[in-house]
Amino acid sequence: DTLIKQGQYRRAAEEVYVAFADKNPQNAKAPDALRDAIETYMIVVDSAKAKNLSADDVKQARDRAIELSSRLVTQYPSYRYRLQYQNLNARLLAESGRRDEAVTALRSVIASTPKGKDQADAMVRLGVTLDSLGQKKEAAAAYEQFSAAYPSDPRAADAQFNAAVTYIEAGDSASAARTYATFASRYPRDQRAGRAREQRIVLLRAVGDTATATA
Repeated sequence: DTLIKQGQYRRAAEEVYVAFADKNPQNAKAPDALRDAIETYMIVVDSAKAKNLSADDVKQARDRAIELSSRLVTQYPSYRYRLQYQNLNARLLAESGRRDEAVTALRSVIASTPKGKDQADAMVRLGVTLDSLGQKKEAAAAYEQFSAAYPSDPRAADAQFNAAVTYIEAGDSASAARTYATFASRYPRDQRAGRAREQRIVLLRAVGDTATATA
């Protein structure tokens, strides 16, 4: 605490918390020590402007928080706060521009998180991250999977509609038509439902499926 009050965040994290975890990996308090080290680095990341910290200081702190959060969830898979730091790891990777790694981390979060808000949030972030990487077909599938898993979520209708638009950007007209049909069926009162039905017909005709388009 004294080192932190003095603004010596790295020394506090490494010389106190990480050092304890390194020397006592089997101790029940070791994962808590790593957690304290991560939170100490996050003070730097989250309060950079208020404390007039340099961009280099923030980058080093963020990178170390990524390393330690990865270590925490890997070394202590049954730790009670594992999912929290798995999510933090994915968030920091994305913020650092390491989006390919963030995608891998988010997929791991989704697979290991029980159904609920945290999983839903991770699914949305996965779609957005894939979209930002230009992986349009994968992004569309991620949006669609989220909407199917959480149809009542306030973001679900937008995700389903975005899935159709993103399939078009990926050059997959057949999947876009199917996704528009699902949107119109699942959200008939949405103001975009009519547009979705029209777009479905246009896309089906474009791929030569006139029979389905006129059915």
